[in-house]
Amino acid sequence: MNSMLSTLWIDDYASRKIPLMLDQNNGAEMDLVASMRAFVTIARLGSFARAADELRVSRASLSRVIADLERRTGTRLFNRTTRHVSLSPDAEGYCRECENLLLQIDQVERRLSERQNGDAGQMSIAVHSIVMQCGIWSILNRYRRDHPDVSLEIVVRSGVLNLEESDFDLAIYPQQMISNATIINRPLLASRYMLVASPSLLPRIAVVKDKISLDGCLIAGVDLNQGRRRVGEIDSLGDYNRGSHISVSTDATSAVNIALSGEGLAWVPECIVRSELRQRQLVSVGHSNWGDPERIEVGLQYRDAKLVPRRVRRFIELCVDAYRSGLPPFEGEDTFRLVA
Repeated sequence: MNSMLSTLWIDDYASRKIPLMLDQNNGAEMDLVASMRAFVTIARLGSFARAADELRVSRASLSRVIADLERRTGTRLFNRTTRHVSLSPDAEGYCRECENLLLQIDQVERRLSERQNGDAGQMSIAVHSIVMQCGIWSILNRYRRDHPDVSLEIVVRSGVLNLEESDFDLAIYPQQMISNATIINRPLLASRYMLVASPSLLPRIAVVKDKISLDGCLIAGVDLNQGRRRVGEIDSLGDYNRGSHISVSTDATSAVNIALSGEGLAWVPECIVRSELRQRQLVSVGHSNWGDPERIEVGLQYRDAKLVPRRVRRFIELCVDAYRSGLPPFEGEDTFRLVA
């Protein structure tokens, strides 16, 4: 297709709008499928004038389109008189093939449109392991109840995600762990990090010069920086006398389990230990006011909004609304609110 193209819209015999590309320098040129539609319309009506009226283009433009199609096929397509236009014998078979091909294209497009705009189908979601403990199960179950014809595939991950190159429809992930700058991110929640331990471990934690001593302690932390900063070097631990301790960078579940076992402390986002804190299975170690503590910000990420199927859009709306309203993810549990 040449440069300097403008677009008109024509209606085919099924009343669907089809683009007719007009080259402002070299006359009229139409893409092959739309050219076939114009050819079939002329054959059906037996008139260039009536076809031009139905397609809402000029007769001269339509004549140039057919001339281009004749050059493309090397075949004279119509016999013309002053009163009537009829298919040439050599074009009759070509016309039938064009009709069949256009019918198949229409059916494929219709199925694709129904799949894009329908409620049934499959939705694949990448969920970071931290998010699994922040109320997402309640939202997934609610969506599944309201949309029983949608199959949900949930893949729990912990590493950096390239959403553009993946097969996932969307992700629920810490924003800093999505590697694509062009991805749409809808904020869901923000949570500070805190140091927690089992009450059974507290007698073994000393206080030195008004600071809690972590000397000799095992500290398990969730590493969202992919090894760029070790747990033992976290700036927010500045209120502690860290001393000589053992630091372990691991996933959220393992860090919490280490703390629950009484074998060490866990440096984790508060949102994943709210239940344990409320039940006193874990307690916060040290000051509750750190000034500017490290935070995790979780969002819902997806590609171009215009290409998102309706079933995915509905999940996005449900998820964002649930966190914005502060609805309890689980009955009797703390709420998780949308980050400001």
